[in-house]
Amino acid sequence: MSTDFIFRLLGMVVFTVLGMVLGQQLGQAANVNPVPGTLNIEQYTFTIGLVGALTGLVLTPYFTTRPARFLRDLFKRVSAQTLFSALVGAICGLLLAALLAYPLSLLPKPFGNILPFLMVVLLGYTGITLFVMRQDDLLNIFSSFRGTSGSGKESALASRSERTILLDTSVIIDGRIA
Repeated sequence: MSTDFIFRLLGMVVFTVLGMVLGQQLGQAANVNPVPGTLNIEQYTFTIGLVGALTGLVLTPYFTTRPARFLRDLFKRVSAQTLFSALVGAICGLLLAALLAYPLSLLPKPFGNILPFLMVVLLGYTGITLFVMRQDDLLNIFSSFRGTSGSGKESALASRSERTILLDTSVIIDGRIA
């Protein structure tokens, strides 16, 4: 069995249970003043449970396996340097948000509940984007601590440019180079 099919079945079970609970609640609310010819609680539960099962069977892959497959393909295309920069940026942004969360939670009622969450999202995203955009600069800073002069491409280019000598044609003709 494929993972897509397994997740479809699990989603069907979960949505069936949720549909049955919702159907029971709707059935109880609808049968407060029963009118002849209306559905009873069991019929509401069964009907909305079936709708939930169908919904789970159809929609589960769209929010489980397909996003996971998209992320896996995205991570294959992104370089390790970019992933490392994003990870460091997320850690720095979330640490800064954690430092600000407690003071922001002390604000009056609507702001104290909302602003810490917004700061976590905003600073996490800002840290990731900032560190990914400036990943070459950050790599140069880290490599200066190790004693190297940058990434492998830059050091190979620098060593090649140090060996390059510009010669005049007369020097080559006269044989003044050894």
